[in-house]
Amino acid sequence: MSPRITVIAAAEGLHVPFKDQASLEIWDPRLALEGFEQCDDLVRDNAELVKSFDTIYSSPSMRAIQTAQFLAAASSTDASPKKVYVDLELRAANPSYNCNRFRRVEVLQELFGESIELMYKQGLWSWTPARIEELLPEELFNRGLEIRRRIRELCREDVGDPSATNPHFVLVSHKGFIPYLTGDYFEFAQWFPGTFRTYQFADSRLWDVSASWRETRSSLLRRGENTPYETGLRKIYQEGADSARIRQYNAFVDPASVPTE
Repeated sequence: MSPRITVIAAAEGLHVPFKDQASLEIWDPRLALEGFEQCDDLVRDNAELVKSFDTIYSSPSMRAIQTAQFLAAASSTDASPKKVYVDLELRAANPSYNCNRFRRVEVLQELFGESIELMYKQGLWSWTPARIEELLPEELFNRGLEIRRRIRELCREDVGDPSATNPHFVLVSHKGFIPYLTGDYFEFAQWFPGTFRTYQFADSRLWDVSASWRETRSSLLRRGENTPYETGLRKIYQEGADSARIRQYNAFVDPASVPTE
């Protein structure tokens, strides 16, 4: 199997144009006009890719759900309308800011109705201020790891089935958390609102303990790159650099999965 995973940074919210500290206190902002335009551009400029989307997951933030709804509408047919699965695990990395909080379950259900399905365990959906532990890199690494493993398990269900098609999952999250999800740890600044990348599992057999991803060649070329992020990591290993980020990476990702060429 060759499942694909497209990760999208939520389009621009109402807080972004202000670009100051006060804007971070806007509670769970909706999409700004620029955000709607980013969604339009994404769908128009990548029509074939969008049509291939199968299952769409979103952070519980308003701007992420609205971004995901654009994608769901563009990839749906009259016979097969798509829902957005709102997943608490895709929330922003730092929920201590109001702009990264999210609304209560009953409010989201009232706002979006049957167009979304909420994925949560009773008692774990919280819009209260973050515990300090939630901000630790280890916690974020673990959250990303669990999401990748969950997607892998969904794919494993079809392994060995000759009639199974290659699924295409879509995850709409936030630029501060996405690098922990994808493994692009050294490209935090490159995830702008409304941007996206497409990945496949690094181990096509789906055995890799870390369920790590590798960006597809077409995704790299689309954004003007030709080398996956792992090459940069391999260089750091070779040079013997020692940093907190490398130690964290080693703790959660099998170094054997890093390409040798």
